[in-house]
Order: sequence, then C-alpha cells, then structure tokens
Amino acid sequence: MKFQQKGHRKTLKISNDYHEHLKDVALYGIETFGERVSREFVATIEVKVARLPLMPDANPKNRFLKSTERKIYRNIIVEKYIILYAVTKSTIYVIDIIHSAKNPVIIPEIAYRRQKYL
Repeated sequence: MKFQQKGHRKTLKISNDYHEHLKDVALYGIETFGERVSREFVATIEVKVARLPLMPDANPKNRFLKSTERKIYRNIIVEKYIILYAVTKSTIYVIDIIHSAKNPVIIPEIAYRRQKYL
C-alpha cells in the first residue's frame, strides 16, 4: 500500500454536497439516537476526513468507479456510511457521503456529476 510521503501534504477540498449531506446525517442521528450520540458520530467522520491529507491512499479504492493514473477514487467506510473522495497529484476532493443502503449504481452518477470540481 502506497502512503503519502511526509512533507508532501495534498490540499483537501470538500464539496458543498458533502457538507449538506453530513448535516442530514447529523439530523437523522439526533432524531434517532439523541444529540450526544449524533455529535460523537459526526465528530468521528470529521476526524477521518481531516486526516486524509496525512494518508490519502490508506483507504480502499472505490470498486464502482474507474480510477486512472491521474485520479484515484477511494472511500472511507464509517458504520453505514461511505465517504467518497478522489485523489489527484496535488488534491484530495471529498465528493459526498452516502448511506450504504442506497443502490451502489448511483455512485458513478454522483462522482461524475461533480467532475467539474476535480
């Protein structure tokens, strides 16, 4: 497994869709499990995303998206959620957070719809 070399941190860019959907995750958590549990869960997600510049290649490649030499699609799995991101030479772009119960066929649609950001 290839990890990011020390001293060569990539820029982290996060989509508006990710931010909006993370709010939805938090609201669902509050309604279902209570505010404290929801805050802890969202904090866990945020820490994992914030650490991406340290080791962007530590997570598995997304099996529903075709990676290229210039752009590799990866995902972080946190309980029932998939955090989809792309790694390029200089940037890590967090595309979205998706509940794993959704049909995986939508993953390419989500990623390619946001190509303009990469």
